[in-house]
Amino acid sequence: MPFPYLPRLAPVAATAGLAANACLAGMARADDALLYAQGDAKGITLSLLLLLAIIGLLLTVQRLRTHRNISAKLRETLRQNEEAQRELHAAKESYKELYNLALVAIFRTSLDGDRFISVNQTGAELMGYSSPRELMAFGIPRLAYVQPEAREALTDALLRTGKVSAFPVSLRRRDGSTFEAIVSATLHQEAGFIECSAQDVTTIKRAEQRIAESRDYLQAVIDAMPIPVFVRNTEGIFTLVNDEFCTLAGLPREAIVGQQPLAILPAEIATHQEQSDRTLLHARGKASIRMETTWQSTVPPRTSLIYKETLFSKSGSIMGIVGAVIDITARKRMEEALRRAEERYRNIFMSAVEGIFTSTSEGVFLDANPAMARLYGYDTPEEMLAAVHNIAAEHWVQPELRAVMLAQLAESDSLQGHEVQIRRRDGQTIWVALSLRGVADISGRIAFLEGIAMDITEKKLSALELSLRASTDPLTGLDNRAQMEASFERMIAQAKRSGEKLGVLFIDLDGFKPINDTYGHDAGDTLLREVAKRLRGRVREADIAARMGGDEFVVVLWDIADMETLYRTGRTLLEELNAPYLWEETPLRIGASIGGCLYPDHGSSVSEVLRCADKAMYTIKQSGKNALRITQEGNATCPATPDQFCDEQ
Repeated sequence: MPFPYLPRLAPVAATAGLAANACLAGMARADDALLYAQGDAKGITLSLLLLLAIIGLLLTVQRLRTHRNISAKLRETLRQNEEAQRELHAAKESYKELYNLALVAIFRTSLDGDRFISVNQTGAELMGYSSPRELMAFGIPRLAYVQPEAREALTDALLRTGKVSAFPVSLRRRDGSTFEAIVSATLHQEAGFIECSAQDVTTIKRAEQRIAESRDYLQAVIDAMPIPVFVRNTEGIFTLVNDEFCTLAGLPREAIVGQQPLAILPAEIATHQEQSDRTLLHARGKASIRMETTWQSTVPPRTSLIYKETLFSKSGSIMGIVGAVIDITARKRMEEALRRAEERYRNIFMSAVEGIFTSTSEGVFLDANPAMARLYGYDTPEEMLAAVHNIAAEHWVQPELRAVMLAQLAESDSLQGHEVQIRRRDGQTIWVALSLRGVADISGRIAFLEGIAMDITEKKLSALELSLRASTDPLTGLDNRAQMEASFERMIAQAKRSGEKLGVLFIDLDGFKPINDTYGHDAGDTLLREVAKRLRGRVREADIAARMGGDEFVVVLWDIADMETLYRTGRTLLEELNAPYLWEETPLRIGASIGGCLYPDHGSSVSEVLRCADKAMYTIKQSGKNALRITQEGNATCPATPDQFCDEQ
């Protein structure tokens, strides 16, 4: 319609016409009144007729003004309506842009979960699709849940409350990979759809897991210590204790953590500890305190050496206090026995389980008990004193550390639990914890040392084994993913300085699952160990071979000249992995899809390079398997490479 508002103006025009007719009629009545006045001599009648005509004319003018105001208001209303329409259209466009640019996935699904009704770009990419159109064409919402029961629980919650917030689920992408997410949803029962938003929290979950694992590892390490260890925050509350401390306090760990000293320690000791804590916390910079405490509540009373030191965060703020408690009751008793009688001291000295010794500051033994002689591999103390002329040079694995130890001893007069690695007479290497006291001469210079030595080899090896378990794959002995990524980071840092190239080969075994299903997990584990053995045999000492998990492996190669060199190395590994394996005299065969790339050609970080190699591997996986490809075409962060570095499919 050319004039959409013409029908609305028709009543206004009609009213205006009526007003005009009324005006003309009034004027006619005025003329009649004049003629009548001429024929009648009575002035009163003429005045009345004139007054009526004027009143009619005024009423007509007023009615015209009223209609004119109504027309102006109508035009203003129409203008405001058009402006509102433009603002509404702009708001819709802005919402659509925000919807597509949102950093969280936003989508709408049918109630039965069979189809996506709408989705933004972030949601499509999160699920492994290139566009919302592709996801809506091929994606099925209910099949994206790793655990179907999780969707059932989410649906039940929606049916009960109509709305769910921060619901944790595991979702599966188009390529089969999974990720952790939190979902918020609203049920629109009558409209027949569910409105959802989802956010990928995989990184957060992994970080929480790493934090928990780090804390468990730290707890295991301090539990391996032979002395009570504790950590308190700035409010004096225990946040971490080891098993030895629990034994000392006579309470389980859960009854100690979260409490202050007064709640678990004798009042006199707790008060003393709180006073020393305040001294430490108000000191400037790093501070420590060593004090002896007698436990009168024990039978017999015990004396402990408590060493405490302030803990600082990376920003320099005080986080709390770490302390260690060393039971020195035996030493005190020994000192008391020494003052009473030399013979009694010699009896203790000779029968002690720990190695006890006296030496000069230059490293010559002056005296030693049998345990000390046995610790160093000698039959008697006399034999050791005659044979050893320089302790550090002849028995310490790192002789230069003795000078460091003496410097520390000069500052503090004594050392507790000082760990050194020594080499016994028979060549065996062990770890020893030394508790030392420096005895000064008249000039204040340390003249000789008195000490106790304890063999801590077993505990040291336990700690090293824990560290090894945290960094290696338990089945194959290769580096695990975390260790590989940490080593890869160091290699990249070194490569940046030296200008070297690094090569990465991402390996996924082909045909492993049928073997695992047919011959059992023992056969599968044996095959994985053999694959690890072959990879280890083909890489250099400077390279890394790691198991990422399942049947995926990664090889990081140091100083790779170019893609051709990387391709030849990959072909060698592929041929090695294609060779038959034996399981209970049964030959087994598998293949491998290998993707490769170079640093810095195809990525500047660990994640970029690994992702590039992984994509190249998936290209092989999707186009025939059991082949090698260096990089993947069409990836902006992984430039395409010439065909000669890709096996024909």
